[in-house]
Amino acid sequence: MKAMRFAFLLAASCTMLAAVPAAAPSLAVSAAEETEAAVELPDWVPTDYESAAAFLRSLQAPGSVETLKQGTRIADGLVCLVYGEWAPGTMPEPRYQFSVTPEMFETVSDTVTESQYGSVYHIYVFKPLKAGTADIYNIPQNAQKTPVPFRFQIDDDLNVTEIKLPQWLPVDFDSAVSFCNQRGTTRVYDGFLCTVFAEYVPVESSLPLDHYFKVYQTGESLDCIFSQHFTNGEGYYFRVDLYQPVCAGEAEIIHDECESSVAANPYTFRIGDDLRITETDPCGWAPDSYTEFYTRYNEDERILVHGDQIAFLLTSGAGTGYNWQKQPTTGAVQIAFNACNQFRTMNEVVQQDGGEAAWVEIYQARQDGPFDLRLDLMPPGQDAEPAETLGGTFYALDQCSMILKPGEARVSVMDADTGLPVVYPYSEKKSFYLDYLVGEYADGPEHYNYPQFCEIKSNPGRAAIGNIFSEEQYKLWMESLPLGYSCTAVYENGKCDTDDVITVNMLTDTIADITVKVRFAAEGDLNADGSFDIADAVLLQRWLLGDPDAVIKNWKAADFCNDDRLNACDLTAMKQAMLARMKADAESGVVLIVKTSYGGYSVAGKPLGSGSFETVFDVCAGDRFYEDSHGHWYQNVRINGAGAPILTIEKIEGSSVTVSVQGDGSTAEATLELGALAEFFPRSQYVVFDGINYSYDIRFESSAALTQVQPEDPAA
Repeated sequence: MKAMRFAFLLAASCTMLAAVPAAAPSLAVSAAEETEAAVELPDWVPTDYESAAAFLRSLQAPGSVETLKQGTRIADGLVCLVYGEWAPGTMPEPRYQFSVTPEMFETVSDTVTESQYGSVYHIYVFKPLKAGTADIYNIPQNAQKTPVPFRFQIDDDLNVTEIKLPQWLPVDFDSAVSFCNQRGTTRVYDGFLCTVFAEYVPVESSLPLDHYFKVYQTGESLDCIFSQHFTNGEGYYFRVDLYQPVCAGEAEIIHDECESSVAANPYTFRIGDDLRITETDPCGWAPDSYTEFYTRYNEDERILVHGDQIAFLLTSGAGTGYNWQKQPTTGAVQIAFNACNQFRTMNEVVQQDGGEAAWVEIYQARQDGPFDLRLDLMPPGQDAEPAETLGGTFYALDQCSMILKPGEARVSVMDADTGLPVVYPYSEKKSFYLDYLVGEYADGPEHYNYPQFCEIKSNPGRAAIGNIFSEEQYKLWMESLPLGYSCTAVYENGKCDTDDVITVNMLTDTIADITVKVRFAAEGDLNADGSFDIADAVLLQRWLLGDPDAVIKNWKAADFCNDDRLNACDLTAMKQAMLARMKADAESGVVLIVKTSYGGYSVAGKPLGSGSFETVFDVCAGDRFYEDSHGHWYQNVRINGAGAPILTIEKIEGSSVTVSVQGDGSTAEATLELGALAEFFPRSQYVVFDGINYSYDIRFESSAALTQVQPEDPAA
């Protein structure tokens, strides 16, 4: 039989024929049909409406506010199932379809209790009869889909254990269709692994399904707890298997098309010591369903990379004669993996002319360095020009563990003192950001040009910056570094404004390797009050002495030794840094006065108030100032993960102060005379269009000449 590879269904109108085992008989649903021999039930079995409600409440998780609608309890050799529903008298009978795996359970009791408001509890009690696996289905009338069954394992001693099945498990043909549309062939979730394989068997065939298809499992790390076929009665089947991990190791699941001469690709999984399941085959990262494919495709993500593999998301019109052709290359080899091959609807097992075929092709890099990998969409006919081209020159790094696409850069953020990669403490859970700007910054009603932001989730990581290095005017810089680290350097038009802080090595014309060197300097603001002072040193000393009332809000700010721990060495270094700062401030005799002006309008155009306030800082060379979103400045304290400092004191000589100013993605230096007003900041970097905005005027004064300062804070 020719292999029928159909895949992912847009919609399913087929009826469910195999959701409930065909041989499962319906159980009695009326107390009048109970056996004459009454059975004495244990006291914990509910007998009326109130006790049934109490039964379900007792099964709720501690602290849960959601009322359970169904639940089970196993005790005294019995299984009790309570199911609740709202069933007014106008609802037709029967209200539900109830079935159980035959000959596995004996029905001991079947009770229906009803309140005066129309809510009903069904109370069932079963006694196991023999060893095996039993399913109990309770399907409400007019249910939109078949609910997941209650599943039980009965051992040789008739001890019963409930197997908790996830609610997302496909249990009929339609839900298997939906699973494949949205998830593909596999899903790892809630500690389970579910596989759904599509199969086709001619309706006229009298041979069993396993004559055509078989599922094999290797290894002993996974235990199959659910396996069932669902069909639409027209020859199409879905085989659904559910696995749970039992021990660490490797596992393979193979769906074998018995009459095919092509070997099936195994789906591979790794089970960790914590029994966490990770899919390690290409379907673990590449799209293998209609929904996943077109979600990426519509977001213009047509080339995906993962480790040493590259995936191309391809489409073409069926019957048009167009086809994708790979140009010769020695840098990568194609991987055949059938789950990523075709994405079609159930009614398009044979692709109709005019429809769109969609599939994924995956390639694997062979060695480090540049390699060309290009696919051309060729129209019919000889000597035709490609209608479309995907790919280009790629670059493999670190034994092919990272593949850079055209227009990407590897970004490494390194500690300048240790030479090691900088990492975020686990508690921060943040990413690095590389910002870049092509051309001049502009912000106006007719023309705007804002910086672009690339999130870097690992170190080293990748950044999609396009072909900016071929532009006449560009700049890039780092922000969102871990607490204690800073980088004010800007790489502009092929040169860094600070030697060796940001270096760019062009690997190809469109791929770069960027290294950013940053330095750590603990900010000292241990109590997170916006300043580094004696209170922080006292707090650290109390904490080290075990004072239970010493609460540290920002422990990394006091990690002066940068070893991810706080001890007496950090306290000593903190005191030294504080004394040095106090000495430098006293010797400089200079203060910075920041005047913050604020005002704005609501969306409706209503004025939100305006005003100004001043803040005074004793300063010395090396001080850095950061702003927050409410117009406040902080000295040497990067508040709330702010980016680069807005102002840095470079040097103080006589009656002049040299500063560097950060704004619009660039850093500029200026020298100010004491008493001179500088309007460097027409507005804050935190700009809103329907609220309060802030702007700053700054000046430096001699502390001796400063006679009166009136800092006022707006009543925000």
